[in-house]
Amino acid sequence: MFEEVKACRRLHQRKELNDNLLPVGKGTTALTVLDEDPDEFIPNMNYKVGSARRKQLYDKRMAKALHSSLPSAGEECYIYVMEVDLVQAVSGAANPRNRRFVNPLDTEFCFGFLSNTKIPKVCSIMENFNASFN
Repeated sequence: MFEEVKACRRLHQRKELNDNLLPVGKGTTALTVLDEDPDEFIPNMNYKVGSARRKQLYDKRMAKALHSSLPSAGEECYIYVMEVDLVQAVSGAANPRNRRFVNPLDTEFCFGFLSNTKIPKVCSIMENFNASFN
């Protein structure tokens, strides 16, 4: 755990993380901010409408385990790193502009977050979820 804290400290000194240890930049998204704009929903449509930047193909939801889990300065916290594998190409309505998607496992980046609470283990049915695509 000490190495993770050192990495976060280094990123904060470089101004890549803010005082809440969230990434700094145009794409910064706080866990507490969810777009629940009801005027974007139209019944019987397979996607939400809006500008190209705001088009949502699904409702955003956050796991209950992450509610009120944003760590504070000086507070002990947990770091979670997730490996995301692209197992099937995105096409059709999910990719209206036919953009090319790169498998995240083929890049040097990863997704992670800090939490002041331990998140529950993934249920066993999800551990083998990837096997159903192979």
